Amino acid sequence: SASLFTQTRVEDSEQLKLTAVQDYWRRWFYPLDSATLVALDPLADTPQTLLGKLKDRWRVAERAPAAVASAFEPPPVVLAAWLSWQQQRQKLEAQAREAWTAEVVAQLREAVASKVLKGYQANWLPGWLSQMADWAQGEDIELKTLERFTRSTLVSKGWAQATAYPVFESVQALHDCLLQAPDVTEALLNHAAVEVNATYQRAKAQDAQFDFSDLLQNLYHALQAPDGRLAASIAAQYPVALVDEFQDTDPWQFGSLVKIYSGERLIDGGLIMIG
Repeated sequence: SASLFTQTRVEDSEQLKLTAVQDYWRRWFYPLDSATLVALDPLADTPQTLLGKLKDRWRVAERAPAAVASAFEPPPVVLAAWLSWQQQRQKLEAQAREAWTAEVVAQLREAVASKVLKGYQANWLPGWLSQMADWAQGEDIELKTLERFTRSTLVSKGWAQATAYPVFESVQALHDCLLQAPDVTEALLNHAAVEVNATYQRAKAQDAQFDFSDLLQNLYHALQAPDGRLAASIAAQYPVALVDEFQDTDPWQFGSLVKIYSGERLIDGGLIMIG
């Protein structure tokens, strides 16, 4: 099985994982400047928070054997792309805010009052315009509200004259830019999940330790050896396997059992799943 003769069970796997996350945090996030750190807000504010999100991913990954993990872009590459997008967004937002004037609001009100602009009821418009006014002063705004005042939306709602106002083109450009925002959180979690897990596995190997998942996964991987000697040896010791409550058998366990009880070994033995 290519296992060590002497191993011990990890006494505090949680602390070992946290240490791995802290190492990752120091390596990749400590060097960031304040402008780039903003991108981490949706990700996590502490290593403990990041560990919680990584454990959710590891649970999914550990449910069944999978192909070798993909290589994901490291944080500097991900954050460089985000910073470039952020600078473009800020430029477009400044232009759109400056162009949002009282005259534009008056023209919108008139288009709604004259029923040229469809779908913008008089009792809804004040709320939307109030949100836009706050946004023009620097507040955040929902993407759906911003979309209502893009050139394409206004034209599609019947107000062809919207093309005469550059502000709606500016809002359109900002809206389109926001739709293309890089998914920094997903990209960073992908990278961290692989890297932190690799660090955790190395730490266990260095101290000759294992956890419960290792018992299942190491056996599974050892049974995949081309020579098949381990599978034959186990089948010789245990010609018949009876698996009770088979619905609780996970893919790691079932993959091992099928490897052991297959081919010619089924002539004098067998695998019986009992429900």
